This record gives sequence, structure tokens and C-alpha cells, in this order.
Amino acid sequence: MFLSEGKGCGEKESDTCDKPPPLLCQYGIGLESEFQAVVFDEGHEIERVASDYLGVEASNTRLYYLLNSIHSPRKKGILLRLRSLDTGRLSEIAALTERVRQQGERFFLNVSQWLDRRKSIRVRRKGQFMDIITEHLDALREEMSKLADTITSEEEKRDLKAIEERCRAFIQSLQITVNQELERYVYWAEVDGRRVRLVATPVETGSILREHLFNVISPAIITSATLSVRGSFSYISERLGLEGTETLSLSSPFNYKKNVLLYIPESITDPRADNYISGITGEIEKILTVTGGRTLVLFTSYGMIEQVLKRITLRGLRVLRQGDTDSYSLIEAFKALDNTVLFGTYTFWQGIDIPGNDLQCVVITKLPFAVPTDPVVEARMEAISAKGEDPFYKYQVPQAIITFKQGFGRLVRTATDKGIVAVLDTRIKRKTYGRAFLDSIPDVEITADIEVLRDKLSYQW
Repeated sequence: MFLSEGKGCGEKESDTCDKPPPLLCQYGIGLESEFQAVVFDEGHEIERVASDYLGVEASNTRLYYLLNSIHSPRKKGILLRLRSLDTGRLSEIAALTERVRQQGERFFLNVSQWLDRRKSIRVRRKGQFMDIITEHLDALREEMSKLADTITSEEEKRDLKAIEERCRAFIQSLQITVNQELERYVYWAEVDGRRVRLVATPVETGSILREHLFNVISPAIITSATLSVRGSFSYISERLGLEGTETLSLSSPFNYKKNVLLYIPESITDPRADNYISGITGEIEKILTVTGGRTLVLFTSYGMIEQVLKRITLRGLRVLRQGDTDSYSLIEAFKALDNTVLFGTYTFWQGIDIPGNDLQCVVITKLPFAVPTDPVVEARMEAISAKGEDPFYKYQVPQAIITFKQGFGRLVRTATDKGIVAVLDTRIKRKTYGRAFLDSIPDVEITADIEVLRDKLSYQW
């Protein structure tokens, strides 16, 4: 069985699954699957997928979707499809549904106001938010159960039972996140556009993965171009609970030394400096003047993209920006249009494939360190500190290196691909840990001279 990350069914309610392990549902393996081994492609993503799968979430969008499936303000939902339901009973349950909706709006408004314009923040106190939803939603769940018992249609009965179970699942998720019922989990709140959610995420997934996945499936093979850091698999092995596992590192068939030039300008200031954005904007302009387009610029946040776009001058170039349309359409437009530059964030650091002459330069604006105040990152760093280890070198640096390698790998996709990778973060040369980034990518020619780029593109290539 060969699995590529992100292709699964996404189901979490797998209590009845005894073969294969429930975690494998995330990868699309169902009860009917028969296999002797599993190969996980893009294995550097396993911890993230497992964290999502093992996590618990209660959100306003999930609640409203559930309520709309019962009775929506637009006069849709299962209640209106039940032919045997009299008008009086319909009105009673519709009113109860609306009461749950109002309580949900009040609850998640309270969460949003507590965030106070912050995108996400850790919830450190049990009962930070009063659960005003469960009592009313549980009453609605009971009504769904009663209706199911009186319905003769098997299809309608099945639909009502499914809604009842979804009510039960939401109540459970809400209680877990509000009361912080799971040990070794980090609890946090987030607002993303219209979605407001409370989340519980496991701090460490290694022991869980080992017990419920890797001890059950044998052999399991994990592959990726970015599993190692400085030639070592110790970081990924520890994160996945696979210490002592057999490892194999294979060299690339591509001639990076001949076909790739790494450009690291020396004049860029530290990313923490006030003039950093101005500095990288000027450098991007210089690079684009040389390349004339066919360039992918990778940022670590949407905010950086917006700041650069406000300052940059692009003569005769089209700019495609992540978020303007879906990623697939952006990539296809980038391939089809001449004199084009594509600005992207983490979605574009991995998983996109632009072989040949369509892409000749990748610009990495900043070393991709995870934000230390991110609730999950913060909790994992605290767990490492509690063991007496340095979380920066034990967690942040290797994690950033793996992402960096993914971004670097966007350039060369075939044996004949050639081009430039520009890194606009001089910490890669000034800081002690920067050597680890350079040691984790193939051996390439390095320059700080923009004219060398011009010569490469004009003559040597």
C-alpha cells in the first residue's frame, strides 16, 4: 500500500475500526483494505497529519453546518423533508434549533472578543469560556433521537441518527476543549476570517504514533526528499517515535553543482531590523531585473507579501499572488505567461511542480522558523525544555531546515533543470546554526555577486 499525504478520507470517528489502525483513515485506508506493508510518501508531514487527526476542534462553522442540516434560516434542512412531521412539532424543533444557533453565536463571539484581534492564542485556563451551548444542543439531539424512533422510512431514520451522532460529537468536542479534559494536549483559540474555533492538539505525537500505528503495521516505510537534517534522521525519528529505526539516505541523481547557483547577498539586514522589508524588496527588484520573470518568491507570511508589494517596482512584469485565486490556477497561469513572478507563502514551499524553463529562480525571503508564540510550537518547546534540552536547536532549527529544503527543492525537478536559488536572510551565513541549513542541501556554487547571476543566465546556461 502506497500512501501520499493528504489523500485520505479525513474521518476521525473510527471507534468501530479495528483493522487497519484508525490513524490510517486519514490516508484513505478503509476496513476493506488488505496489505502487508505501508509506504508513506512525504513522510515529513506525518506529525502534522497526526496532530490534526488526533486533535479536537469545536468551531462556529461546524456548529452552523450541523444546525443548517436540521433547519436553516433559508427554510432548508431535514425537518422540512420529513413528510410525517406535523406543523406544530416542526415549529417546536425549529425553535430549539434557532435557540442553539443563538447560543452558538454568543459563545463564539465571546471567544472572538477574548482573542482581541489576535489570530490565535493559547488558552491556559480551564473554563475560560462558559459552555452555554451543550444544554440546548443536547436537547436538540434528544429530539433527533425521538424523531428517528417514530419514522418508518429507513433512509430518513438513518439521516436522523447521523445528525444525532454529529450533535453528540460536537458536544464532546466542545466539552473537551472548554474543560481541557485531555492530558498532554495544548489548548488554543483561533479566528480565521469568519471561522472561530477552540482546538486541542497533542503536544507530542511520537508515542501515540508508535503505539497505534507503527507497532501495528509492519513493515512501514517512510519516504521524503526532506527527512534528514545534516544527513541525520534523528530529528524526524524522535518526532515520530521511531528512535532506532533503520534509515537510508540516497544521493540525488541531479547535478546541483553544475546546474544550480545559490545567491546570498551580504547587504541584507537582520530580519528583526526595521529596514529588513525595504532591503529584501530592493534585492527582489534586482533579481527580477536579471531574471525577467519565471521567478517564485517564497515568503513566511501573507503580511510579508503585502509589505513587499507596497514597496516594490516591477517593470514589465506580471505579479501573481497566492490568495488571488486557487493554487492550481495560479501555477497554470505562471507556466503559461511570460515575464511573470509568483509570490507565495507556505503552501508554495512544497508540493508544487514546475519543471523546465517555466521556473528559473526561487527566492527564499526568510529562513522559515516557526513562530515561537504559536500555541502548538510554544507548548512543544516547553515540553523539550522540561527535559533539559534546548528547544531552539532540538526543534525549531531542524523543523526550519526541513521546510527550507522543501523550498529549495522547488527549483530542480528534472535532470536538465537549471537555475538560481536566492536566500535573502544572511543569518544563513552569519549565525552558527546557518551552517546546518547549508549542510542540509546539495553542494552548490555560492555567490554574493548579482553579476554572477547575470552571467550564468546570459552565457553559461
